[in-house]
Amino acid sequence: FFFFQARFPAGFVRLALSSFGLNRRAWEDTAAANDAEEGLEASRSIARRNFDELTVGTHGLSAAGMYTFAGTSNAFGMYTRVLDIMGVNRDSSGNIVPSGGTDDPDTRLVTSTVTWNPAQGPAHTVKLTTYLTRIPRRFVNALTSAFQDNYRNSTQVTSADDGGIELQVTTPLADFSNGLGVR
Repeated sequence: FFFFQARFPAGFVRLALSSFGLNRRAWEDTAAANDAEEGLEASRSIARRNFDELTVGTHGLSAAGMYTFAGTSNAFGMYTRVLDIMGVNRDSSGNIVPSGGTDDPDTRLVTSTVTWNPAQGPAHTVKLTTYLTRIPRRFVNALTSAFQDNYRNSTQVTSADDGGIELQVTTPLADFSNGLGVR
């Protein structure tokens, strides 16, 4: 019978094991980044549905049917995700400021943090942050009023190929935006 023996230098074995560790770390980082991004997307979904649900505090998520805040964190496998929602202050020019200023009830700072403890080494963290803003009510009211006053009778509604509808204004849009003070 034939016997085959392979010899590898110790450096090659260390390199191969190190490469495996780097690939595993990259996979873990990617999974954590995806989980953190899901936290931000869920927060956007909740804000679109009802901005008032973005209450200041620490939250977890429930995805039973639609996203809602539930608990203070989510654990899945070796990962834990926490959503921190903070109020936002603005100065007299409307700029976001870290302290002082006036509370902006229509803006929230959302931070999605995912932490995990890998098989070897210290704990790791991925943190993503975004601002979510409700369209100010005064703008929505002005837009609705301008549309109802000026364009309700000058809009053509047609079916779209995807089953939706298309609105086509038959009055020049420049007139419409001028009525809102938008240039």
